[in-house]
Amino acid sequence: MGKRTLILSLLIICWFPIKGFMQPLVHLLPVVILLIGSMTGSVYASRKAFLYSFLFTSFYFCVGLVRGTDTAYYNIALSWVLLTPFYMFIFRFRGLEERDFLFLIRAIAWMSILEFGVGFVQLIIFQGFKLEFTGNAWDKVVGTTLSQSSHVYSLKMLFQGLILTLIYKEVKKNHQSILNLVRFAAISAFLGALISSYMVGIIMSVFFLVMFYSLRIFKSLKDAAVSLKIKKSRSKIMIIQLSTFILFFSLGVTVFAKLQPGNFKMITLVADKLLSVDFSDQYKFQKLYAFEQTFDRVIKKDITTFLVGLGPGQYSSRAALILTGDYLYPHPSYFPVSMSEETRQIIWPLWNDEQQAKFRGSVLALPSSSLISVIAEFGVIGLLILLLLSRRLVFINVQRGEGFSGSFVALAPIFMSLFFAQLVLDLWLEFASFTVFMNLIFIMCLSMIKKE
Repeated sequence: MGKRTLILSLLIICWFPIKGFMQPLVHLLPVVILLIGSMTGSVYASRKAFLYSFLFTSFYFCVGLVRGTDTAYYNIALSWVLLTPFYMFIFRFRGLEERDFLFLIRAIAWMSILEFGVGFVQLIIFQGFKLEFTGNAWDKVVGTTLSQSSHVYSLKMLFQGLILTLIYKEVKKNHQSILNLVRFAAISAFLGALISSYMVGIIMSVFFLVMFYSLRIFKSLKDAAVSLKIKKSRSKIMIIQLSTFILFFSLGVTVFAKLQPGNFKMITLVADKLLSVDFSDQYKFQKLYAFEQTFDRVIKKDITTFLVGLGPGQYSSRAALILTGDYLYPHPSYFPVSMSEETRQIIWPLWNDEQQAKFRGSVLALPSSSLISVIAEFGVIGLLILLLLSRRLVFINVQRGEGFSGSFVALAPIFMSLFFAQLVLDLWLEFASFTVFMNLIFIMCLSMIKKE
């Protein structure tokens, strides 16, 4: 199996339907495909990454059994199935070339166009063919994922659009043959993200992107002041990229406000609630309240919980919520109801408190956050491991002179920052449709490091 076949296979899996028996396959297939790739020589397993993964898995398997309930093995098993895509980090592509990264960009572009077409048809079916779509698109615009929520589709399209936009300058400079494809695909991806209505995630990404570039520009100007040499080219590139993104985003918001005035009004109402909220009231901002309760009643509980957590699937992760019996409809008969006391006392009441949630219909009303889950279930040690894993990408050292591939890899810190921004909002670490896509980007970047 060649490198480009592997890349295309992983990208297709990201858009697999996640219903019924297909859902666990989306979690498990990526690692299986990479194992096949290792047999054909297209990828190889990093010994250091494999050792760390083995030690981490063994340690937290024991933590879950020792600290969990009598049925904790269900929580542990389901948690590892949902987190299986992260074992992709064990693998590295062998001998990636510039044409492999170009193939990735072409594949992302065509998939963005295809998925926007599918999503737009779903919107038309839901609301009829008219110039103004006054209803909202929750759970209707899902693309080929056929997910129960449009958020997966929206976030995937948003990140595909961001990747195409951030690499646009390099494409324009050296690869004119695919310029129109990338341009049209980026617009399609952003429109797809907008019509599927995950506005909180989009706003968070824009905020972090603006903050990231603001810090980069500030650092560049600071270095210039110190060295008494103005780095015009570097600052100009960053300003052009940021301005281009703001222009495209503004255009997208304008189109969105025209096509979906109902959703646009909802966004302004949620923003107004955020600005006027009393953060001490759990019923007005339950996600923040969940963070507060996690710190006061879980993290501060004892030194063991502080260090290693409650164990996999024992608090607020997707595995933990599935095993409450109130997450999947209907709840599968082969899964028991298995909740830790902390889940029962803190998370489950907030998850079911729909009547009193001021942000009804928004992720802001839910206690679900991958950041909360990692801290509570894996402790400070687990959080540090996640941060150390991201450090390799945030501080990746690749010279831009290495061509298109070098320019792509140099964007890894931005991709990782945007990825972490989403972990605050929902359980994205356990949504394979999203994590498989991001992990593919990350391991391709890591594969370009000369000495790891």
